[in-house]
Amino acid sequence: METVLQKASWKLLSFEDVALFLTREEWENLDWAQKYLYRDVMMENYRSMIFLGFQFPKPEVISQLEDWDEPWILDLPRAWNRTTS
Repeated sequence: METVLQKASWKLLSFEDVALFLTREEWENLDWAQKYLYRDVMMENYRSMIFLGFQFPKPEVISQLEDWDEPWILDLPRAWNRTTS
């Protein structure tokens, strides 16, 4: 008898699957406590993935957070902004 895990379709996890990317406007709407929490969670997610053996180039957002730079991105693709062909 197959277990649920054997039937599951496994997919590799990427950093983007556990990351939250913000626009400049979204970043500016956060208070300092929220910004610190965001930094802590993103850094912990990154460290956890590295600890578990995932190998990928360091994301730019992590470099920004390590340098205490503002980590917003200029052009954040959103599902509702995309056009279908």
